[in-house]
Amino acid sequence: MLAVIGLAALAAPALEQPSALQSIAEPKASRHGHLSVGLRRHRSASAHPLARSMSKWGPRLGLEFTALNNSASIELTDVEDAYYYGSISIGTPAQSFSIDFDTGSANLWIPSASCTNCAKTASTYTSAASSTYAPDGSAFSIVYGSGACSGFFSQDLFAVGDLSTTITFAEVTMESSDLTTLVGVDGILGLAFPSLAINSVTPVVHQLVADGQISSAVFAFYLQDYTSTGELTIGAIDSTKYTGDLAYAPVTNASYWMVEMTSVRVSNTAYVSPTYAIIDSGTSLVVGPSKEVEPLMAGMGATYDPINELYYVVGATSSVDARSSLPDITIVLGNSATLTITAADYYIGSVGNKMYLGITSMAGLSFWILGDIVMRPYYTVFDIDNLRVGFAPAASTS
Repeated sequence: MLAVIGLAALAAPALEQPSALQSIAEPKASRHGHLSVGLRRHRSASAHPLARSMSKWGPRLGLEFTALNNSASIELTDVEDAYYYGSISIGTPAQSFSIDFDTGSANLWIPSASCTNCAKTASTYTSAASSTYAPDGSAFSIVYGSGACSGFFSQDLFAVGDLSTTITFAEVTMESSDLTTLVGVDGILGLAFPSLAINSVTPVVHQLVADGQISSAVFAFYLQDYTSTGELTIGAIDSTKYTGDLAYAPVTNASYWMVEMTSVRVSNTAYVSPTYAIIDSGTSLVVGPSKEVEPLMAGMGATYDPINELYYVVGATSSVDARSSLPDITIVLGNSATLTITAADYYIGSVGNKMYLGITSMAGLSFWILGDIVMRPYYTVFDIDNLRVGFAPAASTS
């Protein structure tokens, strides 16, 4: 999860090869810190984790998985379009956990049975109950954009569907209060590259590849809103989940899933010169450098709300009617992937006649973070073998 707070140290000059990206994972822009906004498709105002912290396997694991030839497809539950979770299992016999799958970090952590301040509703891992547990003991600590957790590393059997492998993961014994507010989520599974992993631990998908559990080093997200079930497929691309052809953008730095962002346009006006963007399932919104977001928002007639750290436009009483006046935003990645984001994608809710947009800025940031607002309308493929990210219009569920 790449959050907005604490990203300044990660900034990379435009068009220079990003280097020395620090291993700071941030729980999503929108995972923590709450803004009361009447969300689209939801009745009345609800607490939606938004910009203040910019920044997802049943029993072993039952009907939540679909086999796709040396792969597994995991159902994802949407929580108010803010984050997604699914289930994994660890240990023998299996202990199940609800997990947020995050392309902006590279470690897996879950609450330990010895955690004293983890969420009371969280499932906890008991090493003594697993015959495949092996101690590691190395210290673990990670700082997110709006929270932190710490504990120690352990080893055990990880399983999802028919896939299994022994991994090194973190047992968390301390969570800051911000990390305990994710309803339905026990821990986080990082899907970024090994260079981002704390203690040089091999990330889960890379370990599945190394152990021959999956024949294709790829995973893909099919995100849906709360009316439908989303999917994370590991080891395969599910062609039923998109239309047309996949368009790919090369990864420019194998730490985060970073690609070149060629342009951002509204109508016939270009607002961004070539720069970089991180594709982050752990961020709910779109986050960009202040110097680039500000003119983009001004061109759309949007005003910044410093209290909620979001932009809004003044619309009619009916947000449904008012959305028709908002323009499409066109993002070009790697000169080949052209993504059109409509008002239905980036409008996140209204307070009175203020229509809030899921786009925000951060001073000192030198690249963009493209989160769930961009990934939801597009089936998004993360190709480890070929170091690229692919996009195609997500198939309709209707």
